[in-house]
Amino acid sequence: MSPGRPKVTLELISEKQEELDGFATSRSLPHALVERARLVLWSAEGRSNSEIATRLQWSKPTVGRWR
Repeated sequence: MSPGRPKVTLELISEKQEELDGFATSRSLPHALVERARLVLWSAEGRSNSEIATRLQWSKPTVGRWR
């Protein structure tokens, strides 16, 4: 058994995925919204909290909270 809380699998419906893709690539939206969209998309791909934290330059607890 692994330590910590178990991760819930995240599956996005296609229209939400398209909306998040638009947010994640936007150059006019606030930066925080763009990063949160990336976090959700990467979580849905199955990436680890550690990997997401490194890519976003966030702490692991912050990624876990938003995930």
